[in-house]
Amino acid sequence: MATKTTNYNLVKPDITEPSLIGDINANMDTIDTALKANADVAEAAQSAAESAQTAAENAQSTADEANAAIGDIGALLDTINGEVI
Repeated sequence: MATKTTNYNLVKPDITEPSLIGDINANMDTIDTALKANADVAEAAQSAAESAQTAAENAQSTADEANAAIGDIGALLDTINGEVI
């Protein structure tokens, strides 16, 4: 008597039973669907990681610009009417 696999319920005919093409095709469809779902999740995760990297780089650039502006303001505050304080 055929059994089924634990995770994907693929048909496993008993060693004494003939393999049915319908069962093999159903197994292949199940495997194909699971592989595609996994690939889609992996692609989405990669895209999210790339977006996060871009956001981090943009944040660093903004922070660098802000620090440069603070330095410029500090230099201006040190000079009043052309005189260095």
